[in-house]
Amino acid sequence: MTWCFTTAPQTYHNSPDMIALSSQHVDVNFKAVFAGIGMGIIEDHKAKRYEGFHRVLPPNQEWSVPIWLVTHVDLHRTEKVQAMLRCIKSARQEE
Repeated sequence: MTWCFTTAPQTYHNSPDMIALSSQHVDVNFKAVFAGIGMGIIEDHKAKRYEGFHRVLPPNQEWSVPIWLVTHVDLHRTEKVQAMLRCIKSARQEE
């Protein structure tokens, strides 16, 4: 919460007494914002998939997180792992 109060512009009138819900669980935050409870951090892919979101802060590279797809060496060449890789690569090309 400290980040919210020190980083978000004061035009949002943020103060601790205005917090209706606080969670570290990504799905809880998404459902709350989607329901209109307030504002929160939502992944780009979810915000693009659902309508009704309005970006209030510009993108920040510090919020970016690298994601690794890790497999056991014996499973890497299996059809299901290769199918998942194709799916991920296809989704990335559509962005």
